[in-house]
Amino acid sequence: MTTTDFNDWLDSNEPADNGDAYALNHAIQHKESCGIYDVDMKGKQMFIRVDGKDEWLRLASDIAISAFQKRVDGYCPDSDMGWDGSEAFRKAMAKDN
Repeated sequence: MTTTDFNDWLDSNEPADNGDAYALNHAIQHKESCGIYDVDMKGKQMFIRVDGKDEWLRLASDIAISAFQKRVDGYCPDSDMGWDGSEAFRKAMAKDN
């Protein structure tokens, strides 16, 4: 099954924690599978699903990918630091534990 409605897709596939959020962001930015998210590129179209699930999200254009990225940015743990800063902070804190 494939959908183009990313809000509906996120209702049942949203990141469960910060690690999943980073994985989804990485998958979108690098157009490659990461963590629990599988990515399949067909031309300029991006297809994303959670590993083991049948429901794919189809992002049919660069505009759709950018719109989805903006939606996923809402999962960034610290919007002031952005994804890269948040990830660096998370890794630094993990070293301290």
